[in-house]
This record gives sequence, structure tokens and C-alpha cells, in this order.
Amino acid sequence: MNIAILHYSVPPIVGGVESVVAHHAYLMSAGGHSVRLIAARGKALSEDIPLVVIPLADSRHARVTEVKDQLDRGEVTADFETLRDELGEQLQSALIGVDVLIVHNICSLNKNLALNCRASSIAYCGQTSAFDPLASRSGMDNAALSKGIARRLSLELAKNRMA
Repeated sequence: MNIAILHYSVPPIVGGVESVVAHHAYLMSAGGHSVRLIAARGKALSEDIPLVVIPLADSRHARVTEVKDQLDRGEVTADFETLRDELGEQLQSALIGVDVLIVHNICSLNKNLALNCRASSIAYCGQTSAFDPLASRSGMDNAALSKGIARRLSLELAKNRMA
């Protein structure tokens, strides 16, 4: 299965979510899945886990902070719409060939509302880290959820090999 993981940043940027992203990526890659990361900052985890860099996904990008200032003043301008649409095009390009998108915090941490809007229109975004509506409602903690996702993806891969 081709899996993409989306977050604002990935390792070597230090953070709790960045650590979870790395664990998810390694676990799923070890399970035989093709995994790619999508973020504004960070590096590929390995040759097998590449990074697609989308600079506009960074909450600190000058254009993003300018739009945030406008939104904070209650102004939804053409700048927002342009940024949202550019992010949409970049995300669509990064997601070519992807079967499953896992979205980490983009939809629950409003650091980049243009990205939030685009990610929300592409994927189900729950408060958990998974693009899996059934798992996200299960009440599992992130460690159990990660193992559950990997198990489900591995079972799906096994079924596909047998078909």
C-alpha cells in the first residue's frame, strides 16, 4: 500500500508529533508499505521513506504569517484564497499514487488555516493522527492506534498479495 504522512515538520525537527510521525513511518515501512512524508521542514528518514517538501505548509512561512495576520483582523482576502489553492495543487501533486493519507495535527492545530482548509477537503481529519474514521472513533491511544493501523494495513497488503 502507498501511504503518505502529512505534518508541518518531520525529524530531525524535534517534537512529540515528529517522533510519532517517524515511528508510524518506520513501522509501516517495515510492514512492507511504501511510505512518504509530506512536510514543510525536515529530512527523509531513509532512502525508503522520502520527504516531499512543501514550503508553504510551514506555519512560519512569510506568506502564511501574512495571511494569518489578515485573518486575525477578520479579513479573508484573495491572499488566503491564493495560498489555499497553491497548497491544494502542491498537496494533490504530492499525493499522486497514494492509497492512504495520515494527517497529523493539521486539522486540529490551526497554525496554517490555508493548509487546514486544503487538508480537510482532501482527507478525513479527526483529532487522532489517523486517516481512518473507524479507528479514530475507537478511543485507542496513539500507540495502540499506530499498531492497529499498521496491523490493518498489513492485513490489507496480505489480502492484495493473495488476490
